[in-house]
Amino acid sequence: MERKQPGSGAARGNGGLIVWTECTPLAGPGVLGHTLRTLFSRTSPFFVKPSSLLENAGFLYGFARQCSERAFRENLARLDFLNRRTETLYRDLKEKGVGTRIAPIGILRVFASKEAALADRALLADLAGRVLDPPPGPLMEDSGLKTFEPALAGAARAGFVQHGEAFTNPSVTVDELIAAVRAKGVEILEDAAVTDIVEDGRVVRVIAGAREVKADKCLLAAGAWSRDLARRIGLDLPLVPGKGYSFTVRPAVVPQRAIALGDAHAGATPLGEGRLRFAGTMEFDGTYDRFNPRRIAAIKAAAAPYFQGIDWEASEDEWVGPRPMTPDGAPFIGKVPGRERTFIAAGHNMLGLSLGPATGTVVAEMMAGTAEPALLQALSPRR
Repeated sequence: MERKQPGSGAARGNGGLIVWTECTPLAGPGVLGHTLRTLFSRTSPFFVKPSSLLENAGFLYGFARQCSERAFRENLARLDFLNRRTETLYRDLKEKGVGTRIAPIGILRVFASKEAALADRALLADLAGRVLDPPPGPLMEDSGLKTFEPALAGAARAGFVQHGEAFTNPSVTVDELIAAVRAKGVEILEDAAVTDIVEDGRVVRVIAGAREVKADKCLLAAGAWSRDLARRIGLDLPLVPGKGYSFTVRPAVVPQRAIALGDAHAGATPLGEGRLRFAGTMEFDGTYDRFNPRRIAAIKAAAAPYFQGIDWEASEDEWVGPRPMTPDGAPFIGKVPGRERTFIAAGHNMLGLSLGPATGTVVAEMMAGTAEPALLQALSPRR
């Protein structure tokens, strides 16, 4: 049962990255100081609208508490319960016609200085020690970097490829998934915004206005909109919409692979047919989809020095979508407290495309009663 149409939330316009090594919480050591210095700057990658500060205070306080090294490692372990399954599951899905355009050729990480690149490379080498991905490739500088990736310009001074990571056109992957589940007989009810979930003995009734669906079990997986519906059934989660923005350009030279701009906190993903999508920013303004053109302008200003041959005024498909953000960076997956037949899977932050397949298998295990106890505890909505 879809609020609008499948993929109409944050599924289509995102950066299209599928990551293993970089599957990490947003909160971590060193993040808090930088975030606080730029919190209210309209050009900052992490922006909180002052008028929404009170509304987001609980989330921001929880986020701040997760910025220690110890919390980062604990939350990394939460994500790895899902992350360790991603590569195998996407391989299986591709054989079934889902994710056919996923390119597992690595992501090029680019920086304005050798020092910043080396620091990031050292961090990713440490994270790769989780045996989820190969270590990062060798450092490239200046002319060597630009020979490797001719789309880059002057500000790109150093970088490396994080091997094993992948990218795709997320909208194509969503369409392939919709076609695959419909071929299996799944009925998708569109324009069916759920207003209540009622457990009635051995049946759960899902109500969307005048429409009602009865089932044995129900899964609430409405992305950033999950918070409001969860509250109606007695579950108050620290989940808030953190809006991301994207747009598409047609550069003279399309990069060979996705590029992550470490200093600019933005990324560029080839979509095919000569198109390149730029995505980035994190905006907390208390809304789900209100479009702020200043955020698009901020991404352009941050990315422009790194690329050549792009007409930034000719951007297309400008988009905003709400990420379901949680303080510890991990989703809430499990049975809704006080309920027997209602489950939730929400709060995947910026990792929905990466962790979606693993979440599906975990939910199935939970509903069947076969999920491992440690996983149930790590991702519990009660935590």
